[in-house]
Amino acid sequence: MDSSGSIVKECKKEITEADLRSILPSFVGKQSQVPPQYSAKKVNGKRAYEIARNGLECELKPKDIDIYDIKIISQIKKNTFLLEISCSSGTYIRSIARDMAQKLETVAYVGAIIRTISGSFHVKNAVMLDDISENSIVPLKNILQDKQKVLVNDKFYDKITNGNSVQVIEDNANDCVAYCKNELIGIGNVQNHLLSIQTNLWEKDD
Repeated sequence: MDSSGSIVKECKKEITEADLRSILPSFVGKQSQVPPQYSAKKVNGKRAYEIARNGLECELKPKDIDIYDIKIISQIKKNTFLLEISCSSGTYIRSIARDMAQKLETVAYVGAIIRTISGSFHVKNAVMLDDISENSIVPLKNILQDKQKVLVNDKFYDKITNGNSVQVIEDNANDCVAYCKNELIGIGNVQNHLLSIQTNLWEKDD
């Protein structure tokens, strides 16, 4: 379902902008989406793309996604459109193209994808690799500012920095950011007031 794949089917049907616009409302909102065969989804312990590269197909379970908005930016040429899609994490753009084509009784693939926004990141703030400087590096605290913040009592500092679970005020929280002694410790989960770090971000001072 992208330009680097093999051609498996062709269709001469011409799709107009009006045709495409007529189906867009049906793709906006909460829905179940089947991931593409070439995806990182695991099936019986193997990545789906590994199975697909061996010439086999696997059954992928639909996952719940939310598409907030789809806009047609322009028609580039015959049967080629530039779209802007705002969607939840985990949405496969290639699957959207596949499902749109099915609804229009044709076939399609994605020629290119540009991710313009992801969390607190925006492409307008991006820099070229050669232009990266100390001033252009985004602090971890800024990256994680949208996540729930959990403060760990200072007396648990040694325990939390050694990877042990500790008691917190919060009852239940997933993917929360833990701080102790004003230091960013990591990303973790809280269940029944017990915080466990899943991703350690703490760096010990030399």
